[in-house]
Amino acid sequence: MIITTALFGDVEVAEEDVYTFPGGVPGFENANRFALIKQHPDEPFVYLQSAEAPSLSFILADPFVFVPDYDFEIREHLIEELRIEELSDIAVWSIATVNDTFTEASINLMAPILLNSKHRIGKQAILHDTSYPVRHRILSANDEMKEEDSVC
Repeated sequence: MIITTALFGDVEVAEEDVYTFPGGVPGFENANRFALIKQHPDEPFVYLQSAEAPSLSFILADPFVFVPDYDFEIREHLIEELRIEELSDIAVWSIATVNDTFTEASINLMAPILLNSKHRIGKQAILHDTSYPVRHRILSANDEMKEEDSVC
């Protein structure tokens, strides 16, 4: 299928890369179909592009690349909503925020995006009773110093 995007123009996506978000995404409840678009296969980032609104897309990051011990419980209501039969059917992503510089980039660990690859259903889950932040910086201060040194 072809989807029109603000960033990439018209993009062909496979049906298996299109997910239905029955309740939309918080703040965008009327957008229900999204496609995963991966520009660079070796990077831990993808775009979650609305199939209905060309200007609506999110950058998603694989949270396990940046927080290897990231862990949470999927509550029973989410298991039912997402029709989870096996945990291996679920992909976990975090919405990334990139401002003027990549050194300020962060991922939202408190509200992961869950995608059921078997039933093509997605949902942003809000984790309760967690210490995970909404803005977990991708680069630590140590990483920033290494990046600055490599520029000189």
